[in-house]
Amino acid sequence: MDVWKSYILYEEPKKELLSDSVIRELTYLIEAGFHSRTVRPEAAEALEALSSFGLKMGIISNVLSSTQVPNDLKRYGLENYFSPVITSADLGGETSSFYIYICCRMCRCKTGRMSIYRKQSHEGY
Repeated sequence: MDVWKSYILYEEPKKELLSDSVIRELTYLIEAGFHSRTVRPEAAEALEALSSFGLKMGIISNVLSSTQVPNDLKRYGLENYFSPVITSADLGGETSSFYIYICCRMCRCKTGRMSIYRKQSHEGY
């Protein structure tokens, strides 16, 4: 939320009046409106195969919008493959924070068995 108040609206005198929920919604609208995302055609088939082996999958995402990832998963038809979906916007911390992993443990996620980390590249922005 500090990104909005510190960088985007830094000259706005009433920026402190914006609630976290309004900032999350603004972020979602920008992300959904200006970025085009696609899912690989074989994604559903691959996730179905992994699920058939009893693999439980969750998502930890470092996003400012708490609705972006769940909405994208639903749009792609992939929402049933991941539980829980944890975003830094929901928890108020970056996904690199140890706190995120504590939350995963509280959701009974077994992050210690196997974790896949994909760092997003922001080159070109």
